[in-house]
Amino acid sequence: MKSVAVKFTISVAKRSLSYEGKCKFLHGYGHVVEAEFSSDTKGDMVVDFYEIKEKLGKWLDENWDHNTLLNKGDKPLGNVIEDMTGQKIFYLEGDPTSENMAQYIKETVCPELFDDVTCTRVRIYDTANEFAEVEG
Repeated sequence: MKSVAVKFTISVAKRSLSYEGKCKFLHGYGHVVEAEFSSDTKGDMVVDFYEIKEKLGKWLDENWDHNTLLNKGDKPLGNVIEDMTGQKIFYLEGDPTSENMAQYIKETVCPELFDDVTCTRVRIYDTANEFAEVEG
């Protein structure tokens, strides 16, 4: 099996409703999103890097980069932010942890964007040394 991966850098604001540490406060992150695609293709390429950048990069830019990500249960805060800034908030089913963000990209976003190649792994880096990963 062959695989390729592309990294993207995004900036987001988020907070966790179910966490009692510092992450319960709205704060910013500079995340690195790494998505890996695999195929049993006998050809020379799994998928063109350009296609990944165009599709997934565009989705990240339009939905998450320089945006606020919140738990659906945090709509009162989201409504205030939208009313004051005009910013569209992106809501996840649970807290916008790196684990949940990676799972959302792998299980929801990539299947909608790619029908000829499989996203096999997504990593979301919180720092250069810490990441959450969803694979399989």
